[in-house]
Amino acid sequence: MKKSGLQDMKRENLRLIMNVILEKETVSRIELSEIIGLSPSTVSSLTSELIEKGWIVENGVTTPTGGRKRIELSVNSSKGYIAILEIGWRRAVLHFLDLALEKKHSVLISDYYITGNELLEQVTHCLREEAENFCNGKLAGIGLLFQEDMSPSDFNVMYSTSLSSASISFCEAVKTQFKVPVMEEYSQVYSFRQIMKKEESTNSAHIEIGKKVFVSITSNGTFLDMTEGKKADMTPFIENTGKKMSADKLSEGIVNLLQMICMMFPIENVYLSGRLDEGDRLAERINGQLKKSDLLKHAVEVKAIKPVINHMETDLGKRVLKKVICEM
Repeated sequence: MKKSGLQDMKRENLRLIMNVILEKETVSRIELSEIIGLSPSTVSSLTSELIEKGWIVENGVTTPTGGRKRIELSVNSSKGYIAILEIGWRRAVLHFLDLALEKKHSVLISDYYITGNELLEQVTHCLREEAENFCNGKLAGIGLLFQEDMSPSDFNVMYSTSLSSASISFCEAVKTQFKVPVMEEYSQVYSFRQIMKKEESTNSAHIEIGKKVFVSITSNGTFLDMTEGKKADMTPFIENTGKKMSADKLSEGIVNLLQMICMMFPIENVYLSGRLDEGDRLAERINGQLKKSDLLKHAVEVKAIKPVINHMETDLGKRVLKKVICEM
């Protein structure tokens, strides 16, 4: 095998080991060998390299296993840190997690809506001037967590160079500024993902109602790419007046939206969430209109749900760290 092929294989094995340790939190070399399918000597060599590079540490905890001492390995929490920027209409907060995904500190960036350029400036200042006060190591990656019905396009940045200027996404601006892996997450999509873990339906739609109306769709259990990442702004299909609608008008708009969606995708279940005063009644009204009008060719059940917001920062931090590992 060519040298480049051997190096690629080695990098892939290092990533496999890191991912197993991240998932298990602590694991021995023997367990790594059994899980990954590599020889104990290969695992020992690769873990020694990861220890030298500072990615993992020996916990110093030994347990007799068949007469042999077992030394646990874990991610070195001091190797660096993950920054999670939580972005909402009324505030922006920067959370700092070590590489063991423990939250070490949070900084309020703004308690009111600010533009993408202002937000980038504030985040840059915090990461470059203040982060060292409560974090060890270097910045490893960044997660952007868009709350409520926020859209990345609400924070586009006017980015200028010596030759030209252009409007780019906030995510691209952050990547350019810090040269580290960056991932986006949306509270709506996160909630939908948690729901899908509990539900058997693999073809579903999630409609979040707020200042805007966003839709996410899964087909055969996979989230589809939409105009706003994993969701699409469907507000124009619900209303055009810009005024708060009555429950009847809202349900009528959602029924019209579902007609269009179900013509393109074999949707079985629809989940409603967001700023709903009477979510269950709205779901009942929509189900009634669908059955009464016989608008859809197949049965669709509409349910109101409460958003799942627990552990969002930690879960996004884990995904960011996996991306860091993938690019190491």
